[in-house]
Amino acid sequence: PHVGAQLITESGDPLRVAVARVSDEELAAGSVVALDGRLLVGTTELTLELLRVQPAGGKQMDVESYLRGNDVPILSHFVTGTPAGGRTHK
Repeated sequence: PHVGAQLITESGDPLRVAVARVSDEELAAGSVVALDGRLLVGTTELTLELLRVQPAGGKQMDVESYLRGNDVPILSHFVTGTPAGGRTHK
């Protein structure tokens, strides 16, 4: 994803994406799934595997650490780019 990409959860909290890669898994757009310690996000074009994230008010961490202390986020929308110039994807 672009620098500054964020998942915005149903509660309105951002989950910043620090590092991600394209996954071979196929998910519907807007789906967020934890699978074998991985966090996968379906987009309109592909599925991303998030590798490092930063929760609101927290430090950047690997996804395994994030999933040990947090539920799988329910996605409201996905924002790419910086907040001022970002594009919103449902």
